[in-house]
Amino acid sequence: MLQHDGLMVITNNLNVASLMRGYTQIEVVVAGGVVRHSDGGIVGEAAVDFIRQFKVDFAVIGVSAIDADGALLDFDYREVRVAQAIISNARHVILVSDATKFERSAPVRIGHISQVHTLVTDVCRPQTIRRICADSMVQVVETDGPPKSAAKAPSATAGGGPSPSPIPPLLRRHPGRARLLAGEPGSGGHAGAVRDRSRSRLSASRPG
Repeated sequence: MLQHDGLMVITNNLNVASLMRGYTQIEVVVAGGVVRHSDGGIVGEAAVDFIRQFKVDFAVIGVSAIDADGALLDFDYREVRVAQAIISNARHVILVSDATKFERSAPVRIGHISQVHTLVTDVCRPQTIRRICADSMVQVVETDGPPKSAAKAPSATAGGGPSPSPIPPLLRRHPGRARLLAGEPGSGGHAGAVRDRSRSRLSASRPG
């Protein structure tokens, strides 16, 4: 995303803001709230209220754990509230999670994997998760193997062209003006949103 021109990055993490500050083509906006000293995350109701002001086309989130029943879990209730606000205000939710999250547990529920539209992971071994994704029409993209989709995708577009990529185009590159909401890279590492003023909006998050 750093290759995009004209992004506005809206973040609830001071480290993300500091990282983006050096890119002159990106405008950085920081949510208000309570700063968590351990990782620079900004949490609390002020951050939640700030995120609720936006409606994005794409949200990229991370979690601390994924339960066998598909529950998305985290450790910090305050950060969970931020993640829930991001999910609620996005049209397409992308969950980014490495394979270790399928083997972990956490006490606070963010939501369910059926609420996301795309799961991006290195490898998805649990067959129960694959079945839930297939039943819920959630695309599964594995970076350590050939691209896969749990949902059946058409082999061609209506006009006879190639099949659409499982990765939304704005995640690759788009020349239009866009806005990005990036969240906290903490235990779960949730983040926020990109808005493309010419055609679409993206909510982006960093996985833990």
